[in-house]
Amino acid sequence: MQKFFFFICVFVSFLLSIQSYAAVITVDANHPSVGMYKSLYSAHEAANSGDTILVYPFAGLYNAIEVTKKLRIIGRGWYDVFGKNISTAISGTMTFSEGSDGSSLEGFEFDFRVFINANDITVKRNDLSYIRITNGHSGTVIMQNYICADNDNYTLHIYTENEAFIANNIIINKDDYSNASGIYATSDSVTINIIHNIILGSYYSLSVYGSNHYVANNILIGKISAKDYTGFHNNLINVDLNTVYDSNNWYKLKENSPAIGTGTNGTDIGIYGGSTPFVLGGYPSIPRIVNIEADHLGTKSHGLDVKIKATTVRE
Repeated sequence: MQKFFFFICVFVSFLLSIQSYAAVITVDANHPSVGMYKSLYSAHEAANSGDTILVYPFAGLYNAIEVTKKLRIIGRGWYDVFGKNISTAISGTMTFSEGSDGSSLEGFEFDFRVFINANDITVKRNDLSYIRITNGHSGTVIMQNYICADNDNYTLHIYTENEAFIANNIIINKDDYSNASGIYATSDSVTINIIHNIILGSYYSLSVYGSNHYVANNILIGKISAKDYTGFHNNLINVDLNTVYDSNNWYKLKENSPAIGTGTNGTDIGIYGGSTPFVLGGYPSIPRIVNIEADHLGTKSHGLDVKIKATTVRE
């Protein structure tokens, strides 16, 4: 019965969500499975460009894949505030290659990586360890993620000839390399907007020397490598974090925090400010079922009465 209700919830959510994607393909590695496929690879092979791949929660790990089609790949999220539900977790490296322009990845967790080798890729509301944007891509959006690198020199590494928008992320680098950086983008052919993030670096929070950058409304802890600070606006840099937020409460601003109302146009500085605030739990931006009521039995003449309440998680 529980699996049946989850199946209903998933498809009602997608009926409520207006998308331009052509079909919904489901993946479920549980036994028994209610999905069309049991692996991301099988779903990818069966999908057409423009489809959505919806991945069910699983106590194990889904193997990462190379994406070569325009797909929206969605998990259930990565953190449950009530501690009742399992997440959708990926192992390995998700690679967006030629043919995947316009794809997105949303709602996954574990120590996985993302390599971006295509245009207009969105990585959103994930818990992961590393993102690399290789040479010559535009339209990259990195939004509302928790990205923590323990063994990588850079947490978010942006190569040459790129354009990217980076907003409302928690970006941490714990590596002991002397030039380790939260964000590393030093080529003069890179254009980046970095807004409303928390960036914590063991050495550098930002290494953006040479790039064309706009850096606003961030909390930055660590050294900064930049040609000048003309592109920096309303950031808190190397402040006493004990006065700013509660790290045990997902970086919520404290009462009387210096980040409250001191950002651009009076917005809060940090991940909960701006038009796309951080979403605790990484829940995807589709309608989410919050309550379902149904009779245990139905009849051929009257069917099965089901009442559903849903809420949407804002962008």
